[in-house]
Amino acid sequence: MEDSTGAQNTDRGNATSSTDTTSASMQPNGLGYDDLKDAVDITAMVDSCVDSLSFENPMLCTEGFCLQDSMAAMELLDPKMDSCEVAALQILPQQEKPAINGDRKVKVLFPRPTPTEIDDDFLPLPWNELTLRDSCLIAVEALVRLESMLGGSSVVESIYTCLYAHADICQDMKDRLLHGGQSRNSHGSAGTAPQHVVFATSLALVEISEIMRSIVLQGDIYEEEDFCANSYNVPIYSNREKGSTMEELSLALLLVRECKGAADTDEQKTAICILNFLIDLLNLCSTVARVAGARVVQTMLETKSRVLSAVQNLRDAATLWKKLIETKSTRETNLLQRAFDPFVNRPLCGNAPVRKVVFLEPAKSLEILSKIVAEVDWALCHLVLKGNSIRRIRGILDRLSKSSINIFARSLIVLNLYFDDKLLGQYSLSDLIVKHMQETAAVPSELFETKHGRLFLNRLAKPIYDTLKLRLLNRNRQRAFMEAVILQDWARLQQEAHIIDVRYRKEKGLANSSPPFVSQYVLANLVSIMDLHLAIGVELALFRSQEDLATVFWYRDFLLSTMLNVRSAMWRTKEAGNDGRHKNNKKKGHDGVAKGQETIDYEFDFALLECKRNLCRGLVRFMAALQQAGVLETRKFHFTTAEKVFRKRFEAFANIQQPPPLSFDDFRQGSSFARVSQSDLLASTGECFKSSKTSVGKALTLLSDLDISLLATTKEDLNQLAKICVGNSVYMQKLRQSIAAGEGGNQSKQQKTVFEFDSNSDFCTVKLE
Repeated sequence: MEDSTGAQNTDRGNATSSTDTTSASMQPNGLGYDDLKDAVDITAMVDSCVDSLSFENPMLCTEGFCLQDSMAAMELLDPKMDSCEVAALQILPQQEKPAINGDRKVKVLFPRPTPTEIDDDFLPLPWNELTLRDSCLIAVEALVRLESMLGGSSVVESIYTCLYAHADICQDMKDRLLHGGQSRNSHGSAGTAPQHVVFATSLALVEISEIMRSIVLQGDIYEEEDFCANSYNVPIYSNREKGSTMEELSLALLLVRECKGAADTDEQKTAICILNFLIDLLNLCSTVARVAGARVVQTMLETKSRVLSAVQNLRDAATLWKKLIETKSTRETNLLQRAFDPFVNRPLCGNAPVRKVVFLEPAKSLEILSKIVAEVDWALCHLVLKGNSIRRIRGILDRLSKSSINIFARSLIVLNLYFDDKLLGQYSLSDLIVKHMQETAAVPSELFETKHGRLFLNRLAKPIYDTLKLRLLNRNRQRAFMEAVILQDWARLQQEAHIIDVRYRKEKGLANSSPPFVSQYVLANLVSIMDLHLAIGVELALFRSQEDLATVFWYRDFLLSTMLNVRSAMWRTKEAGNDGRHKNNKKKGHDGVAKGQETIDYEFDFALLECKRNLCRGLVRFMAALQQAGVLETRKFHFTTAEKVFRKRFEAFANIQQPPPLSFDDFRQGSSFARVSQSDLLASTGECFKSSKTSVGKALTLLSDLDISLLATTKEDLNQLAKICVGNSVYMQKLRQSIAAGEGGNQSKQQKTVFEFDSNSDFCTVKLE
């Protein structure tokens, strides 16, 4: 004890002497620091504690200490995490911020309890005082919540912020309207027309949202930004018989039309339009969610008419709603605040910071909702009614993939893509594959009659289906799906296709020089997938620097050239077969028409491939010319090398045998123009852009003979490609003039180069500023 006391006194004395010398420097004039003469140096104590720590016992704590309990306790003390509290201003807009010591402190409140009945003790819901105008405003806000759910918000943050949609409230409304003791109308129900409108809207909101959620979950192609799968176990009203929602919507529609004193008013027209829209939407969702195989075409024709009716009703409702809100009162604002609460389900979401779910203005929300419904027509119905071949289905899906259609329509397409063991519920996938192989690669029908041919056809079905489903995924997920599944499957198919060709030659006694029909077909599909993989990478801005763009356009040049060679070889084989059959089989004139259409399809595809190939080649040479002029400088890497970056960029192609994966040495040799004069390089670059523009013109000429709705490339896309060709040619001439004027050296280095993708997401315009 004496030793320890002496040590403490010694330490205290040392601390006092040390702090005396530093306290003066630590006390600025007039800042009022406390006197530090009694401060104690605890360095020795900290050192002794640190010495006791080890990897086995890394914390200063007792044996009963629990890190998880400690973190939970810290969260309970955090105002942002405590009891799901929300700023009072967000719940009560009239709440004032109290001023404390000159600081404005935000008051927080616990969200209101979930209502269990209309006459809730906390805050009753509007009911007895409802007018037809009130019911219209509530119905429009309910549609805003439906649009929010389809936009990616969770169901508790969208649908069930409408208090009327809660299970207990729906049951209370049902008891009041169907089993209440009030005087009944001519239809045998109690309550007023506005009350029935609110009840019918709430039931429709619950049932439609459940059907849509089921469709999206079954489709299973959604991402976090598309759709929230978590329902947070919110109670859903299930005490409803099949068809009861439709009956209530029809009853509410009759009561609104018979409403006295509201004939031909904007309120009545708005209510009728909204109810008709909900009827059409409920019918639509119920029908397309489970299409019967025997009535696929008839069902889609009926769906088209329902979609057109629903969209028109919603647009009319939006127009009428704009007139209604011109005279919106404070009472109606308060009424909507009582009917909708964005924070009522906060306890279900857990103790987390408040998510700022933003509901759009009703006018904008209704516009988006009408587009989502319209997508069912031009996406799903058009595909099912027109997609009778692999080429057509791919063309339509490619077009849909480029457009940002909602997850609801994409999920519907996935569910209807293959059911009842048929593609689109109508066609045998094997038959369509045989037809496609014969159309593109001239594969003999005898090949599929062999045992190995039939086995390979069954093997080919899943990869072909995957290439179709691929187009329905988000663009960022498409690359991952290609890398993980599709590229590997088609690489393995190449080996199997070679075996099939060898066996077919032996069985038929054909020479080894005969066309490898199946191998060519597989190679054409694989190369197109590889090119799509790189094109999506450019679209997603994964390649943005000069070096990255040069490598990807150089690699695409190689792939597109390969594709042109393969397609040319397959077409020559097909023409040779057609010439042989034509001599022995003279038929009606429609055979010639069919052949002519196939020729137009081939020439259009060939022109488009030539355009893209020459554009890639021209961009690579343009960048090389800019480097020669000193406008672009080669980037220097500090933590990696250009070769490692190249390997990483194209590692997805490493296991593919044909076409052989290219190396960084191949890139350096293929893109090096050191031995080419600047004038020759600029001339060849100009020829590439000119040839690309010529191919665009040829494709535009052929476009008039094709059904544009079945193509992935539109007239607008071709015009954009032409614009890029012209733009790059203009800036190349600007570079040529700059060089001819002798503006080299420092003047060229001062020019700024911009790679602009505004006209097209796959190809850029190299601008000089």
